[in-house]
Amino acid sequence: MSVPEPPSPLPVFAALLRGLGQQLLEAAQQLDCWAALQRARGPAPASQAATPASPAPEPEIEPVLAPAATAHQPLQPHPPRPLAPLGEIAPPPRPDAEWLPSGERVVEVLSACGVKVRRRRELEPGWLALGSLARNIGRKYRHVRPLLHQLKRHQGDGRRIAMQLRQLPQQQVADLTLVCTEAYRLGLLPSYRYLRSPRFLLYTDPPQEPRGIEFFTGGWLELFAVHTALELLRHARTSDPEVDLACGLEIVLPNGDQAELDVGLVHQKALIWIEGKTGCDFNAHLPRYRALRDLLRLPRERALLLVSDFQPDAPQILSRARIAEMTACTPASLAGALAALLAPLPEQAPAAPA
Repeated sequence: MSVPEPPSPLPVFAALLRGLGQQLLEAAQQLDCWAALQRARGPAPASQAATPASPAPEPEIEPVLAPAATAHQPLQPHPPRPLAPLGEIAPPPRPDAEWLPSGERVVEVLSACGVKVRRRRELEPGWLALGSLARNIGRKYRHVRPLLHQLKRHQGDGRRIAMQLRQLPQQQVADLTLVCTEAYRLGLLPSYRYLRSPRFLLYTDPPQEPRGIEFFTGGWLELFAVHTALELLRHARTSDPEVDLACGLEIVLPNGDQAELDVGLVHQKALIWIEGKTGCDFNAHLPRYRALRDLLRLPRERALLLVSDFQPDAPQILSRARIAEMTACTPASLAGALAALLAPLPEQAPAAPA
């Protein structure tokens, strides 16, 4: 029986670093006030400079100082200044790292298009906890793709997987072992072992539990899209508090047909649709994607076709995206595509009077 690993100390270190940063910021502000006080007092007389004096008690530092003072005029607190507009001096509000969307606004936007949501995935903590692994797979997909292919291939027969890593680049070996270690720690792989030099053999078994099967047969890509979108929405929420997200949507179209949406976002009261596909065999879905995009009245740039095996210069995937009237993107380019869509709208200048 495997011994569970202790919890990662990274969250504790991050909290300590944030506290240390806040203390340093406060100390810097106090030093700025002290320097302003010394400048207001002016240089010390020569007679005092020649004879060292006993240290005077440290003056009480006021939050706002008078612009100047003489030797016989004590400093007086300046009246508080009115706050300047937020865009000038106020720091941007921090995103709420704990915020989770309700999905209700996504349902409302779909309902306005005549689409009924029958069921949607809840953003459960246990599922979101797999986000770190999903991000690692998405960011290192080119290196871990052989492992995912083997896991899917042997899902039916349950045969043990043995991968020879001797001829692989060092970085790819590191990425493969990282993904396997994390998946085994999270209980998605029933076994894992890596024999180092001189054998360089990686052993694992395909998942047998529904949770692991669903993750490695494509669920990781949906979770990757959700985590990428969540991180950006938490920033966009500071300027648009009405942003929302829902995933795993089972919908009913106006004609009674049933369909699915992987991820739906709402920003500026408009819908963004992300559909993820692992592999390249999805030709049969293209007409349905185009009909759904037309029904939702989405411009092409707001309908993203996220393909794990897509290369930017692959004409085959690009032609398929054009057939569906969607924008093709990779796990590496998804964040950039979403960031462009979630950017704050520029303020319109007032029209000149006629």
